[in-house]
Amino acid sequence: MNSDDLTNQLSSRSKSTASLVVALKRLDTILSIALQAMEAQLGAETVQNPHRGLYIAPEDVARLLSQTPGTSLLWSNAAAPIPTNPLSTRLATLQTRFSLTTFDLDILLIALAPLVDSRYDRIYAYLQDDVTKKQPSVDLALNLLCQSFETKLAARDRIAPHSPLIHHQLIQLVEPHPQSSLLNQFLTVDERMVGFLLGQNTPDAHLHNWVHIAREPELLDIPSQKSLHQTIQSVLRSPESPTNPPLLYLLGPDPSTKLETATAACAAADLSLLVIQTETLIRQQDIHLALSLLHREATLQNALLFWNNAEALTSVDQSSLLHHHFKTGIISNQPSFISLASQVPNLPFQGTTIPLQFPAPSFEL
Repeated sequence: MNSDDLTNQLSSRSKSTASLVVALKRLDTILSIALQAMEAQLGAETVQNPHRGLYIAPEDVARLLSQTPGTSLLWSNAAAPIPTNPLSTRLATLQTRFSLTTFDLDILLIALAPLVDSRYDRIYAYLQDDVTKKQPSVDLALNLLCQSFETKLAARDRIAPHSPLIHHQLIQLVEPHPQSSLLNQFLTVDERMVGFLLGQNTPDAHLHNWVHIAREPELLDIPSQKSLHQTIQSVLRSPESPTNPPLLYLLGPDPSTKLETATAACAAADLSLLVIQTETLIRQQDIHLALSLLHREATLQNALLFWNNAEALTSVDQSSLLHHHFKTGIISNQPSFISLASQVPNLPFQGTTIPLQFPAPSFEL
């Protein structure tokens, strides 16, 4: 990395951090309103009790039973509307690429906050009436964001397994104890999501030994390569078809030329390219996790996938989980590059097949 690259990277991270601080101010407003509402309902004597959170008094139980089911101590109808701060660049990117709602982003911020600022540990413990609960629970998040019992019940759908937040692993649910209820599970985000929101572009550490970002090459002045480059660009400019994305089978014995051409075409379309070492992928113990993280990384990086040495897929049992995921389209919702030495074997990808033949390299001077 040269000095200009380092300067640009630091500048990008600085802007991401500054805009994230602006987004967290919205969370601070939500928490301030929650604190005022809780103190108004419980009274100063209760909230100032030095032993609060360490034991449950009979009057606490009586108070809970007197409330309407689903009532939140952290919500106040008298509170002024919470301002919607301009989204940080990275949060706006997540919202667009993963189809997130404002509610989803607030959930994400609640989960992220204690991982970037330890003051939220004490705030969450206080609001949850438990000095050991420094991570936000699902119950806390719903109480902070939902006005009524009905909205709480509806909001649970935004953290269900099929929701964007969970399906794409933008947040994780952590059970404090085996078989914990959904409300008692904690919200958190992994290091890759923390890094992304702070402006980092390094791929997920779980992918580091079999995925890398291709660097844009200088396209060689070879007529056949120029022609293939233009063909790929034309495919990438075509209207997208999420249900039937094109699969570009790059056929030929020279892997470097194929990768150079695909990378240059992606760069021209303002896309990145993730190169997958297929042989290493199929040896992963948890294929489901590997593919899920790969899909998330491609979306975060605005990248297409380049399956290097894709012949290795033919050695995988057709009934394997890997093939199941390809057939159900978990990965191929965008164009993909399938690099093969020669003919197209029976592979598990679905989509419109576009074979492109690359000539053998010439060593003539």
